[in-house]
Amino acid sequence: MKTRTNLRLQEETARCFSPTILLAQSLENCSLGRSGDSAKRLMTAVLNQALEDFEENVFTKQPSGRSLYRQARDWIFDETEELLFSFKSICRHLGFDPDYLRCQLLRASARKLRIS
Repeated sequence: MKTRTNLRLQEETARCFSPTILLAQSLENCSLGRSGDSAKRLMTAVLNQALEDFEENVFTKQPSGRSLYRQARDWIFDETEELLFSFKSICRHLGFDPDYLRCQLLRASARKLRIS
């Protein structure tokens, strides 16, 4: 019983510190709501979707989920900066450190692996 409670607590804690949650909380503090410009809102949506696809499908066995994960992983870990909608460019425009987000994704994946 105690082990199940500890695992549930670890899982909830891991969810609180997931990159998508941190991103959403950070964006709430920015002026990207209705008054933010549409390009930044689009960049935010692209970044958020990629982070969700990575996190939700990192250990899935389903082919569609594996495909989403691979696409997100390839985009997130690509070093291209010149393209407007590359991961690094979006992070720069939104004020995020791309290496920090990458590190958090890998940490969240490791926590998820330990919990499951």
